[in-house]
Amino acid sequence: MTMKFLHFITILHILHPVKSKLLALYRFEEAADTSDFYTVVDSTLNSDGYLYGGKDDKLLPKSIDGAWPGSKSWSFDNSPKGINILPTEVTAKFGANEDSGEYASGGATIAFAMKKETSTSFQRVITGPGVDIYELKNYISITIGGVRVAVGNDKIFTGHFRKHVITIQWGENGSISHWLDGELLATKAGTIQIRAVTSLQTSWRLARRNKNTNGDGFNGALDDFCIFNHAFDDEEVQSY
Repeated sequence: MTMKFLHFITILHILHPVKSKLLALYRFEEAADTSDFYTVVDSTLNSDGYLYGGKDDKLLPKSIDGAWPGSKSWSFDNSPKGINILPTEVTAKFGANEDSGEYASGGATIAFAMKKETSTSFQRVITGPGVDIYELKNYISITIGGVRVAVGNDKIFTGHFRKHVITIQWGENGSISHWLDGELLATKAGTIQIRAVTSLQTSWRLARRNKNTNGDGFNGALDDFCIFNHAFDDEEVQSY
């Protein structure tokens, strides 16, 4: 995530506090270790996460160069460990309806950088409240609020970081759009279900272990996972 983008977020938040609300940002700058209860730092201070999948120190994610100059990221390399982010009052607003006070916007954005050498038979990347993002044989599948968009693109699996931005418009005239490095790959229109209060209490999980492959985890690296309460416009997509 560029310094320009972080400054852009700050200015937008001052001018448009509803539109620009950042719910969570995990930059993976810290080293993954056993201290501080496996804490995964949320830069917004809204909801720190933690590593799950056993206490074997040898299975910790590795700190590697990130998607942006001078940044760091985490490489999971099939480790059974993943990241669990418990819902808080703020992060549980993802998908909240338009009557939810300062979080009302009618949209949301999920953004992250991902590096994978090749596609695999099946690996989940991110799950959350009404969210399921996985990769399978050279395509990425994104299901949010009951609507699914799947994209096959060789640019995703190159062994280099690629920046994914997923924008969501809730409701009957809703849509999901998937951007890769600022290029629109696909858009799917449909009724994107706004999540019920109970569903919003679902944890977010990153690099989730796949139970169907004998406990192997996500084989790749992640950087700068963030959640916003509004759908990015073109300028914001290009700035990520």
